[in-house]
Amino acid sequence: MRVAMIGLGSVESVPVYHYHPGGTAVRVWLEQYADDIYSCSDECEICVFSRRGVLEGVETEPEEILDYAVRVGADMTVFEGPYPASEVPESLVELLRKKEITVAFRSMLVGSDLNKLNLADLVVVDIPRDYLIDRSLSIPIVKNLYRLIDADLWIEVNVYLRDPIDGAQKLAPVVEALNGTLFPLHVHVADHKGGGPVRDMYNSLKRKLAHVYVHSDLYSKTDTYCPSCGAHIATREGITLEALSVVKGRCWRCGGIIPFHGRIRERTPKNLLIATGGVRWMHPRLLKGINFSRGPM
Repeated sequence: MRVAMIGLGSVESVPVYHYHPGGTAVRVWLEQYADDIYSCSDECEICVFSRRGVLEGVETEPEEILDYAVRVGADMTVFEGPYPASEVPESLVELLRKKEITVAFRSMLVGSDLNKLNLADLVVVDIPRDYLIDRSLSIPIVKNLYRLIDADLWIEVNVYLRDPIDGAQKLAPVVEALNGTLFPLHVHVADHKGGGPVRDMYNSLKRKLAHVYVHSDLYSKTDTYCPSCGAHIATREGITLEALSVVKGRCWRCGGIIPFHGRIRERTPKNLLIATGGVRWMHPRLLKGINFSRGPM
């Protein structure tokens, strides 16, 4: 398995908001080429890294990834790149699960990846901006999204917009697919256009979806509210969970279902933030030289 970078950070940095909230994620970036992917926006990590040309990897043994994830006390290992499910050995997936570490793929739902996504516990879906503009691209990607919704795994969906103008209309096929589910939708906006249009888009989406999050420089909506009574459930700042209040997976006020999965924490651990600032990247060769004398994070 050729790995380009190893990341350590909050689960929210992926972003994942509803699986192991406040938890620790090991992020594994697989080797990729600029031609492998479409440009989304300046906020999309996959596109940012791909614009550097070749994100060259080095051969990394699955046991090294497993050992690192165990030593840092990871709740989740996220494999990222154009076709992560096709490149990760099934043996590594099995080893991580034996250690009770959630396996996640961050996928664009293209190519042979689709046939192996069921190996994961969680799929973080990235839908590039070009897929929303071109119907010849949007129709198959939404069809693949329906396939995931019917599968027995959790998904969180990222979509990328240049600006929020007519954003709700652009996202209509994705909203229709997610409507009636509790899966979160993350909308990343490159140009906020002053904030008002972002707010309007958010309010429009909230009328149809239970959990919508907007990521924008000027106007972000990243807190969680109960879809039944509107109670404030979770507060986030950037890629940090600052407070979360549920009672046995239900709203503290009305008892409505709030879809948090796995280990649920009230906040991101301070020692993780001190060590990483939210997320920290390193070359995979450094895995061999890490000193774990202080124990897991």
